[in-house]
Amino acid sequence: MIKNLLDHIEKKNIAFVEHKIPVKDVKGLYFDETIILDQSQIETEAEMACILAEEIGHYETSVGNILDQDSLKNIKQEKMARRWAHKKLIPLEKFIDCFKYGCHNPYEVAEHIGVTSEFLEETVNTYMQIYGRYVVVDDYIIYFDPLGVMRRL
Repeated sequence: MIKNLLDHIEKKNIAFVEHKIPVKDVKGLYFDETIILDQSQIETEAEMACILAEEIGHYETSVGNILDQDSLKNIKQEKMARRWAHKKLIPLEKFIDCFKYGCHNPYEVAEHIGVTSEFLEETVNTYMQIYGRYVVVDDYIIYFDPLGVMRRL
């Protein structure tokens, strides 16, 4: 997963730097065509993938400095970047792949995809906002609450 994200960064000519960020709980930043990740605050490869995808999402969707999260405009851009990351790391077809693989609960789904449980939960909430409680994809019904997949008859 991380390799695919790094390939995406390379294709877009985005600089990637690993550097300590002197702000507590800020693990990644996108600024001036550069993604900065603070590896000292990132605990797992899954967490790194989620943060990296969100920072790429800022490249793809954000305009200007959005660090001031008191601004409604900036909050909307933050949400757009997160939605981009959700769709990039967990497209709807991934839920079907997890079903076919034999995943039975959200923890197994997150583990199989390579994302954090929190990121999976955010993604499910994003899809619920877009589609409602379920969506039909090909021969499958993906349920978001509770999370599950069924093959259509």
